[in-house]
Amino acid sequence: MPYAPTGDFIVPPGTTLTLDPGVVVKLWRGQDIEVDGTLIAQGTLNQPIVFTSRADDTALGDTFHDGATAPARGDWAFLRFDTTSVNSLLDHVDIRYAG
Repeated sequence: MPYAPTGDFIVPPGTTLTLDPGVVVKLWRGQDIEVDGTLIAQGTLNQPIVFTSRADDTALGDTFHDGATAPARGDWAFLRFDTTSVNSLLDHVDIRYAG
């Protein structure tokens, strides 16, 4: 089951969010991820971490049971690291359909 936040997702300063290999995060129009703290997203070749559109059925299937969908560039806003973000690590991460 993917993570599907209902609004913008913020990693606050002084906080570390660690994502395990194989995690899928599905976002919708206008949603973004802002990292003010630390994001550790260390996937593997066989289990990348995926940030993608809620319409992307290629990542863990038809999660929302809404039939055939067509993800497109700009389906969600962005993944941004603020100047307060320190020691973040992205390895084997796939970012799809952001703006």
